[in-house]
Amino acid sequence: MLTESLNVCRNVQRILAAREWSREYLAYRAHLSRKTINRVLDQPIGYPGPDLGTQLRLADALGISRFTLSEDPPVQSPIRNPQSPITNPALLRIRASKTGFIAGLIRLFTND
Repeated sequence: MLTESLNVCRNVQRILAAREWSREYLAYRAHLSRKTINRVLDQPIGYPGPDLGTQLRLADALGISRFTLSEDPPVQSPIRNPQSPITNPALLRIRASKTGFIAGLIRLFTND
C-alpha cells in the first residue's frame, strides 16, 4: 500500500511537471480541495495515501486510468550532455556526412 501511495505521488508530480499544471489547476479539474492535493503530493508522515475515490478523481482529471496512476513510474534515462562524444555509429555517419543531413540519412537506410 505504501509503494502504491508513493507511485501515485510520483506519477502525479511527473505528469504535472510535464504538462506544466499547477496544484490549484489539478484541484480544480479533479474537484478536490487544494489541501487534498497537497497531502497527496507531499506525503506527510502517517498518511496512508489517497483513497480509491481520490485516485479515481485524479486519474480522470489527468486523463489516465487509475491503474496507470499507481504503476511504478518509468525510469528516466540520463540526458546526454551535448558536449559528450557521440558513440552511436549511425549518428556518427549522419554527422560526418559531407553532403548534408538528408544524404546521411539516405546512406544510413540504404546501407551505403
